[in-house]
Amino acid sequence: MNYNYYQEGGKKVYVDNTANRRLGRVGKPYGSSGSNKHTTVQKVFYLLFSVDILLFDKRYDLGFKISSLDKKNKPNKELKKYIDFNTLVSWHKKHIMDMGKYISTDTMGVTINDVKKDSDGIMSVKITTVYDTPGQTSDKNPLYDDDIEFIGQMIGNADDDGNYPVKVKKSTKYKASALVGSALISFSQDQKTIHKETSRKITPSHLVDPKNDKLVKITKVKGQDIVKRLSAGAYYRKHRGPGRILGHVCQIRDTDSELKCLLKRSNGTVYWAKKSKSGKGQELCGNWKKNCKESVDILK
Repeated sequence: MNYNYYQEGGKKVYVDNTANRRLGRVGKPYGSSGSNKHTTVQKVFYLLFSVDILLFDKRYDLGFKISSLDKKNKPNKELKKYIDFNTLVSWHKKHIMDMGKYISTDTMGVTINDVKKDSDGIMSVKITTVYDTPGQTSDKNPLYDDDIEFIGQMIGNADDDGNYPVKVKKSTKYKASALVGSALISFSQDQKTIHKETSRKITPSHLVDPKNDKLVKITKVKGQDIVKRLSAGAYYRKHRGPGRILGHVCQIRDTDSELKCLLKRSNGTVYWAKKSKSGKGQELCGNWKKNCKESVDILK
């Protein structure tokens, strides 16, 4: 029988064998996933937007955009000819309140708390962000400006597919429906910041309920703005079966052709590993030849 641990001073410790060396847990307490201390930093932001409609010419089908603010950043009287500003605020409240789970990234959780009229021509969106900072006990001042611009861009393109047009007032020139958009003007941060240190239970990937899995996640990469990424956990749960799943090599981002290999940590969670020079612990990846069960087309 091959033993995976031995008794040392009243506690079980992982033995030195091939599997434990690959998982990097030799000598660690048996069953331990290491430190699970996490500091969450919660912040509240108020985002201000101008809103706009895209009208379509009846004859030529050309688009004509009208913003709630004119060139001098004053309420645009032209907008009132076609639709009431409050209607556009209500449209946003209906379509963006549940966007937080789609905007959230691996390190930042987003909740949209409220959408309302701030003043004539300006819409206010209140959001809460929660940053998960493993092993840290203080706010390391993440790049909030970049994050808010990312969130503002996502809200502004809430209907980038044009699936939810609004009706506008009758016009001899324009069609009866228009598309809705918005643009981030500015934001401010609530001065109250909540730091909370928690011991987070880490669930092995195979025990996570797949009902809420998103195979493709939206995330941010510095210098690349918004990027679609193949989720390691969702991929693992979708394709796990009698055949070997660990060691699969995939292109995980739509804007980056670099291949990553699916491996498992000592705590049971899976991740996409970058090829190392030594190859230690990456033996399952073989010759790093692409053998992914998902086409890169799902990232388009």
